[in-house]
This record gives sequence, structure tokens and C-alpha cells, in this order.
Amino acid sequence: NYTVFSVWDTYRALHPLFNIIKRDVSTDLVKSMLTHYNQSVHHLLPVWSHMGNENWCMIGYHSVSVLADAITKGLPINKQEAIKAMVSSSNIPYYDHTDEYKQIGYVPFDKSSTSATITLENAYEDWTIYHTALLLGDKQIANTYKKRALSYQNVFKPSLGFACPRYKDGSWKENIDLLSTHGQGFIDGTVLMLVACTVFIHARLIDTVDVVRNGIGIRTYLYDAEWGAGTRKCMSHPVCSDDRVYQIGLLRHNRHSHAGKSDNQ
Repeated sequence: NYTVFSVWDTYRALHPLFNIIKRDVSTDLVKSMLTHYNQSVHHLLPVWSHMGNENWCMIGYHSVSVLADAITKGLPINKQEAIKAMVSSSNIPYYDHTDEYKQIGYVPFDKSSTSATITLENAYEDWTIYHTALLLGDKQIANTYKKRALSYQNVFKPSLGFACPRYKDGSWKENIDLLSTHGQGFIDGTVLMLVACTVFIHARLIDTVDVVRNGIGIRTYLYDAEWGAGTRKCMSHPVCSDDRVYQIGLLRHNRHSHAGKSDNQ
């Protein structure tokens, strides 16, 4: 039984990797997450548990994507228990402004200083629930989360061409700094990094925003909390062209000379 999970740091690359190369360990990790859920007074999968105690560090309900990937890759876990835990974890109204996210389709900037990131990452997690529900043949859950997964569109500002926090009244934050990591509605990353986060690089996003704005190619300006693993994951994506693979390689090689920062690096 594992009792320490910093899921925000590990859901993008480590857990999907373990689901391939350390399936026995990953099975125990997922079962431990489900044990945490069953013993949680919040009926919530781990956010950032430390020695069995939840401290709710960082954002999101990222354990749902860990379970989704485990089910997709055929790990021997209780699928019905897993989808129940995933749905419950994504509906805790008092956790990270989930109530407002559900009501208006995004987390308002006047309610959370990291509202845009929460909205983007919640939308991704909701997509993983949608995908899992499809695999399990649950059309009701699939239909609900298919709609929720599109919430990321609510924080893309057309005139800016990037994601941008907005207030509860629907207005946008003005004078956003694309290269700043503070006070812009994002956490541990700039607007540029988060809009090109590997979990959002897909055809619908590329159709939503211009691929080049202000001389910066979105397709080549990629971000992941663990840089190398994230870019490798993106290079294997079906929409990734040979030219983009080449340019990602250049970006990884020269990342410290580019504007912004590569976060944990």
C-alpha cells in the first residue's frame, strides 16, 4: 500500500510510463489510490497525499487520469470501483472551485489566482473520464463528461490567441503578460507553456487557436512539468509532423535560451 502521491508532478508522464514498464507496481499504486478514496471523508482520490494524510497541495483531480490510463492499458483493477471514484473526485463542490467550474464552465479569476490552469487541467481530466466511460459502455457518464471536457474553450480568448483567465461576470483579464509566471491566472508556468501543454495538443485545440501568434509557434513551444518526458510524449502524438519533431528537438536542446522558463528545470 503506497501512501505518498504528488500526483500533479507524476500524472503526465511517470504513471503512463509505469503502466507500460512496471505494470505490477502501477497496479499496486492504483489500488492504493482506490484505498485512499474509500477511506477519504471527502470521497476523493489522492490529490497530494503524504504518509496517508491529504494536504491538497497544487491543483486538479489528476488521479482520475492515472486510473483512466491504467484501465485503457488493461491493468487488473476494479473498473466499476474506479469509474465511481473518478466521478466522485470530479464533483467535490468545495474542492478547488469545482462547483463554479461546473456551473459556468470555468474557474473565475476573481475566485482563484490559478483559475486558468485549473480550468485547463480539469477539462483534460474530464476527457479521461469521458474516454473511460466509453470503454465501459456507460453512455450517461460519457455524455456528461464529453460536454465538460470542452470547458477549456471557455478560457481561450480569441483576440489574444491564447488561454486567458476570465472573471465570473465573463470579462477577461486585461494586460496579460505571456512570459510571466505570477499573477496571470496560471501556476508553475506561463501562458505560452500552459496553452501548449502536451495534454492539450490535439486537433481541436489547433483548430481553436492560430498555430502562430506574435512570431511564436504553438506547435513547437511545448511545456510539461517534466520537460523531456513531456516532449517525447508529444512527439509520439498523431498530429505531430516530422518538422515539429525536429523543432521540438531543437527546443529541448536550446531550452534555456528561449523566453519563459521550463518550470522544474
